[in-house]
Amino acid sequence: MLSKDLAKDVEKLRAKLATFLYDGFLDPTEEHIVNDIIDDMVDKGEKYDPILKKYWGTEDTQNAASKGFQAQSQDTGNELNGRFSDMQGKMNILVNGMDMLRSINMDTRNATFDMRDIMIQLNGNVADIRTYTRILPEMAETLTSMNRKLDNL
Repeated sequence: MLSKDLAKDVEKLRAKLATFLYDGFLDPTEEHIVNDIIDDMVDKGEKYDPILKKYWGTEDTQNAASKGFQAQSQDTGNELNGRFSDMQGKMNILVNGMDMLRSINMDTRNATFDMRDIMIQLNGNVADIRTYTRILPEMAETLTSMNRKLDNL
């Protein structure tokens, strides 16, 4: 019923707006005509208000916390809730990925420290070898002289 009553007015409004907006703007006279059509539509809609309240309740307003959205439809709230949930899920994936990278980084760091320790030990071994190889010629001379003395006995 309401849609049939308002359909003619909606078509009238569309036609007037198409005509008025042909030049790209509304002058005050045209704006007044549009507002009159809208006021008529609102008046017709208010006739159905008692019927709508009877079948769908009497609640007219929605109150929200002062820090939140002051007025939003249930669909908008559900959509935002879905988007926030999706964002939270993606953040959890990112956090888990960072934890995994951090553990890989720790494993790499530990392996690097192990390699560093082995290199330090090898460097110490090379230093020892270098020290002992320096005295090898002296030891060779000492052994040669000992052999000569033994041969002379």
